[in-house]
Amino acid sequence: MEGEDTFLNSMRDAYRRSRESIPGPAPAEPACPSLPRMAQAAADGWQPDELAHVAGCPRCQQIMAAEFRIECPGFAVLAHFAAGDSPFAAALGRHLEEDCDGRCRRRLQSPWLQAAAAMLRTGTLAENVFQESMRHLAISDVHLAAAPAFLRLGGETPIQVHAVGPDGLIAVTLKQEGPQLLAYVESPSTSLAGHTVMVELLGQTRQLRVPVILRMVDGVGAFGSHSFGDLAALTADLGPDCEILAILDR
Repeated sequence: MEGEDTFLNSMRDAYRRSRESIPGPAPAEPACPSLPRMAQAAADGWQPDELAHVAGCPRCQQIMAAEFRIECPGFAVLAHFAAGDSPFAAALGRHLEEDCDGRCRRRLQSPWLQAAAAMLRTGTLAENVFQESMRHLAISDVHLAAAPAFLRLGGETPIQVHAVGPDGLIAVTLKQEGPQLLAYVESPSTSLAGHTVMVELLGQTRQLRVPVILRMVDGVGAFGSHSFGDLAALTADLGPDCEILAILDR
């Protein structure tokens, strides 16, 4: 695919620049995962021996830092960083200090991510359970400073900031109604009626976290909503660039 080719070419260029900028001999090629393998592993998962190598290899850390410059790491990677057990700690530290535009620092303040990191740190959250929970995570960027224009597409037709988790179980929609900003949470599964979805607005200066209880809707799904209040006041409180996050609270 064109996007994948662009990503791999960027990784190769970053790798070449990183090798040229590091004094000393080049690494033994068999020791480091190849660039295509690193790109694939970043998307699909790493083997334990690869992670063990990358964790202790300055050159691989520099390559991963270049990758994070192209695309910020996801919540799972950041949660392990916050837990203190990330094999990419050096790369992430460099990314947060030099390259990140604020998104990763904002995500690291997520109450859900902090809670998950604490449980990973103490061993009370199994890795497979954590990875499964990530399948329910719905998240989207929101630029509050553009409101009300950011919710309108031509004339007075409202549009919606909408996000769906990878498994389609949880969806969240952020919408302006008059001066209010509302979040609507829905699921196609009637079995989630009575369950709680945690909704977070992650701002530059503050994070809001609210529970939304899902109720049965016409026997075809579950639905809940929450008003975050006055949009203008919210923008002043959180800052213009936010993300909305929704995840099932098991």
